[in-house]
Amino acid sequence: MRYGTSSPPRALWPWLVGLACLVLTMAGCAQPATKDIGIGPSDVDHVDVYLYAYSTEPASVTRSIVTDRREIEELVTAFTDMPVTSLPHSASELSGQRAAGLRFFLREGGSVELTQVFVGPRDVAVFWPDGSVVGTTWGSPVGDSGTPSEPSANASVAPSDRPRAVVP
Repeated sequence: MRYGTSSPPRALWPWLVGLACLVLTMAGCAQPATKDIGIGPSDVDHVDVYLYAYSTEPASVTRSIVTDRREIEELVTAFTDMPVTSLPHSASELSGQRAAGLRFFLREGGSVELTQVFVGPRDVAVFWPDGSVVGTTWGSPVGDSGTPSEPSANASVAPSDRPRAVVP
């Protein structure tokens, strides 16, 4: 072995290549981080859906009340085992994007709130009940999928009625 050289001895090359392959393989197998709303569809009595252009103080907000069990299941499932990453957007980048605040009223009392901001396909921000805000590739704007199905049930409400959604 010669000292003062920067390359490893020839006998180590196969071992180093094998180690590099193992590290890359393990990195590819890592499970993505996920978040979960923590409730099931059977826990939910109804859902209030607040639609607006994202802002800390939106100009107008409409609310629909979802009672259809299939729609409730779709909404709960949308926020179950969701793959998440750190939020790639600032508050100013989210401003004006389509937002849906969801308030899940539980059969046993209480509620769970979250907000989805649709930036674009495979680019969604979610404000979770624990105060975290993350990015995800899941989701389409609430309302585009037919939920809530009764647009005539939409009513204008005070912006302060919606679930709070502020980028930390």
